Amino acid sequence: MNFSAKLPFPRRFAGNIFDIIPRYMPMTVTPAQARRRHIAAEEFAPCAEAFLDQRNPDSAGKLNYTFIGPGVTQSDKQVINLSEAHGFNVGGVTLPAGNINNLHLHFTAEVFVSIAGEWDFMWGNKGENSARVGRFDAFTIPTWIFRGFVARGGGDEPFMFSILGGDDTGGIIWHPSVLAAAEKKGMRLTSKNMVLDLQNGESLPAGESYMPPMPEDEMNRLPSFTPEEMEKFIVRWDNLQWRADALPGGGEMAAVLGRGMTAARHHRAQVESAHGFAVEWLRLRPGEKTGKWLAERPQVAVVFEGAADVVLNSGNDEVCEKLNTRSLFSFPRGAMRGLTGGDEGAVILLATGGDERLIPQWDKQTEEAARAAGMVFDADNRLSPRNVLQSAGL
Repeated sequence: MNFSAKLPFPRRFAGNIFDIIPRYMPMTVTPAQARRRHIAAEEFAPCAEAFLDQRNPDSAGKLNYTFIGPGVTQSDKQVINLSEAHGFNVGGVTLPAGNINNLHLHFTAEVFVSIAGEWDFMWGNKGENSARVGRFDAFTIPTWIFRGFVARGGGDEPFMFSILGGDDTGGIIWHPSVLAAAEKKGMRLTSKNMVLDLQNGESLPAGESYMPPMPEDEMNRLPSFTPEEMEKFIVRWDNLQWRADALPGGGEMAAVLGRGMTAARHHRAQVESAHGFAVEWLRLRPGEKTGKWLAERPQVAVVFEGAADVVLNSGNDEVCEKLNTRSLFSFPRGAMRGLTGGDEGAVILLATGGDERLIPQWDKQTEEAARAAGMVFDADNRLSPRNVLQSAGL
């Protein structure tokens, strides 16, 4: 029998023969492989020419980043740090205070999380609605509505991380006013959603046409959201529900959107609709360690505050990557992984691919430590008091 394949037995059968048969045989990650999946802040590659509105005066100084995934850029000048398909994309944007990312719409989920500065998001066919989003707030914007934002400063240069659903996001549709303003500056968009710089002599490829503006009657059919309705799509840092029982081992988690990997009972995200990925916060005190787990789905960690060590593999094969603030790490699928807080602790955003709840495979030492602390996994793979389950005959 090939035990490296997934076996169809849930964790509640532990205690018999399946206790010694892993559901997966973990892969071993080399130091070189780990380093390639670590994107440090000094490796960020900004692009000022990623999108059509690069010459619009109100967008001066906008820089876009594509860190993980195929990306959504409209320019072949955009550098992608890790182009491997994850089922979602992770990018970023920075803007000088007071400048704008113009109105456009997406077909797949778009989530922004500010790491620096405050932002005024606007939406609607005229950008007539708005909401202020602050540091560490997460805003998941409904598909098929025009949206944009203005940087408002506040501390460091405004910077947001973004997560886009899907490997092929379908590109974007710019508001007709943005197309018109860009054309005056010599910028056009092809029918394949790529930017043409007519002022620099670029011409329309054979067989292609210019992207037409969205018809007004179609714009009038787009959904609308009042500021009150949109507030339910903003998961504010100050309103998070932190749970210390979300993971075996150290650390506490707060669910943001999707189903994630929290093991705490009745721990649900504010936004549970399908995005193709889930987002959770992980908070670690200095030196605090999570248990180690294995997942066969894509996972990305982004350090928003402090520093953390990513520890891969087990025993003598352990590999460690130190992540500083703004660093990203894409966990190799099928590898054991854990996180340790740095000298000042860490606040980490964890993105997990898929809409179904992730049930990690925890290593034996983690499960034994949890058991010694009086906690075991129940039949729904939630951390529960061991004495309660034993008294119930389970």
